[in-house]
Amino acid sequence: MKIIETIHSRLVWNKEQISRLRIELLISDTPLAIEKLISGYEQQNLALSLALERAGE
Repeated sequence: MKIIETIHSRLVWNKEQISRLRIELLISDTPLAIEKLISGYEQQNLALSLALERAGE
């Protein structure tokens, strides 16, 4: 169960970072860099979601 809690915690943290970065994107001088960060978090979330799904099986 510890691994599931860790994965879930990371998913929540990533989602918070994505939200924060989307706001930052509106006022940033470097939108491409922020888009790359957002994309990275979204890719991590896909992998974490798959791992969470498999851990629940």
